Amino acid sequence: MQTKITVNDIEFEFAEIAARNGCKTFWMAKWHTTEAQWCAVMGGKLVNGARYPKVNVSLIDCEAFCAKLSEATGGEFRLPTEFEFCAALGKDPENLAEYAVFGVDAITEVATKLPNEFELFDMHGLAWHHCAPELKANGEQRKTHVLRGGSWLGDRVRVISAS
Repeated sequence: MQTKITVNDIEFEFAEIAARNGCKTFWMAKWHTTEAQWCAVMGGKLVNGARYPKVNVSLIDCEAFCAKLSEATGGEFRLPTEFEFCAALGKDPENLAEYAVFGVDAITEVATKLPNEFELFDMHGLAWHHCAPELKANGEQRKTHVLRGGSWLGDRVRVISAS
């Protein structure tokens, strides 16, 4: 997979997360889907600004975005599973405030803090991440899905990887 793609003049950038702890190698976007990226794929207007994360979207909205991005690029895009998301978190940073937007009154742009060991931004805080519903042990899909990572409104405890 390419590390960068462009859709309607808007760039998407990805990082490869190497196989570890039973997780196969996969690719993940380097930051939250921005409003500009969302609009490039789904249409619509900017609410907060081009470099702000797209928020207030459902799992169904996110799955539709992945499907349209796949169609537009010929690639295969999907939400990470919770297991993949946890693998991409890496180690909890010692100084969380250097890596995470949390405990503030207003949302900020993406990638304003330091990236983690995989060059991924805002894995802790800023905005919740939808994770794909996973299969149960019997092969059935779970009816619910998981949100990870916390948000700008959360406190330190709610944005660490254990939360």
